[in-house]
Amino acid sequence: MIVFGELLVLFVLVVFEVLPGNNYKKHIHQIQLVISMIGTAIVVIDILVMYFNPQLVWATNDLMDIEAFKYILFIHVIILASSAYKYRSIIKNGNSNVEFTLKKEEYTLSDEFDFSFGNFSIPNIKRAAICNDFIIIFGGRAPTREVDAKYICRKIGEKQYECLSFEVLDEKTIGDILSQIGTVSLVIIFSILPILFVGYGHKWSNPDIRTFIGNINTHLFLVGFGLITIKLFKSVNGITKYIFLLFGFMVIVVSILSIFV
Repeated sequence: MIVFGELLVLFVLVVFEVLPGNNYKKHIHQIQLVISMIGTAIVVIDILVMYFNPQLVWATNDLMDIEAFKYILFIHVIILASSAYKYRSIIKNGNSNVEFTLKKEEYTLSDEFDFSFGNFSIPNIKRAAICNDFIIIFGGRAPTREVDAKYICRKIGEKQYECLSFEVLDEKTIGDILSQIGTVSLVIIFSILPILFVGYGHKWSNPDIRTFIGNINTHLFLVGFGLITIKLFKSVNGITKYIFLLFGFMVIVVSILSIFV
């Protein structure tokens, strides 16, 4: 259970390019497929063990429930199918990457761009970089402002490219540093949570240990929730941005202070 939880965390870190380094970013579709295959296989093995020898599992952990794992398997199958589709799509289109090194003055970011390809519209494209004679669209991670950056893309149409990953070449601002601190904190928190979750379900001889683990698990989850809220809404325009930034900040502060109360 801990292993597939950590694999799920690793999957998110790879997809959102949180891990340091740049070489792996050119092979995200391959890494994503491998991780999803391993994760699905582990969940299937867990379900088989619980099905054929449930007493062995329940004797040590209350949370190892076969019905709950069926839902977990369903999620992993969706992730696997999506990863396989992405991998097939990239391979089918030649698996050839194009790199652009652009200065901030050479393009404009737009949130109003309505991307369409042939007769198909892709509504999940929320941001695009409008350059002089081509367009880069972002279906996932995207820069929050115009910066000097290197973009790794794949061609999807005439003068249209999809950004697979990018590396900022500008000097980091205070906001960038705070964002990195928040990202590292999220990595640590969500790497610890699967371990605490399994520890909470363990049948401890001393019930106080379970209570302590449960409290820490709740506080860490709320801190992580607050950080995710801030990261999701920091680039939103209007008063909604400040409402959710304040909400996320208050969740973090209250969660940390409640540990000592």
